[in-house]
Amino acid sequence: MSPSGSPIHNGARLQLQPIFPEPITVPGNVARIPYRDRVRFVRRVVVGQAMVVAFLGLLPITVGLPGPKVDLLVLVIGLLSLSLVRAVLRTGSLESVLSWIAMIPTGVGLAGLAQSAQSHGFPVWLWALPSVLAGVYALACGHDFSYTGMASLGVAASAVVLIMAFALGRVGATQAWVAFGWSLVCLVYLAYDVSMIVKRRRPGEEATAVADLFRDTVNWTTYPVRVEAHWRKFRFF
Repeated sequence: MSPSGSPIHNGARLQLQPIFPEPITVPGNVARIPYRDRVRFVRRVVVGQAMVVAFLGLLPITVGLPGPKVDLLVLVIGLLSLSLVRAVLRTGSLESVLSWIAMIPTGVGLAGLAQSAQSHGFPVWLWALPSVLAGVYALACGHDFSYTGMASLGVAASAVVLIMAFALGRVGATQAWVAFGWSLVCLVYLAYDVSMIVKRRRPGEEATAVADLFRDTVNWTTYPVRVEAHWRKFRFF
């Protein structure tokens, strides 16, 4: 044992590794700036993604989109392009520009899938609801922003809206329950992901951070692979 009580292994201090990989961070990230500036950054990101989602919800009204199979392919191409841009460039103005170019197929694919869902009885506004409520919270909270508050109050507001829509006959019971589950998943995801994004984005990168919220959905498939590699490297199991 060292004088401080830390274990020694082969003459060197043994560093305990976390069971899950550490989040990616960059120097000078938003998490390190003053609180009010950090809240301003987060508000712009959350409201920005709400505006993008609202625009995508209106897109099928003005543009004819091909169909679910093609829409899904376009979405996958967009998400893979977003991931490739970040993997190669990480940060900077070129990364921001290319990210938003990759957002075009991503957005078109999402809008097309929402249009297909509407044809099966799920109005587009149901899919946009959690993003819009998160944006409303970000605007209304002032300087008392809370990730937990955004998720919990957003879920509660979703429940109220869906109950009213059901009572007025705008949605059926199945659509309401599916939409509530969607709201729960989306709002928890938004709260968690924004809290991670502030550690890997710098002030002034709000637009790219909005793209990150769409890009990071790929982590649902890639993060388990990263965890498995981390566990194998440090022999946790």
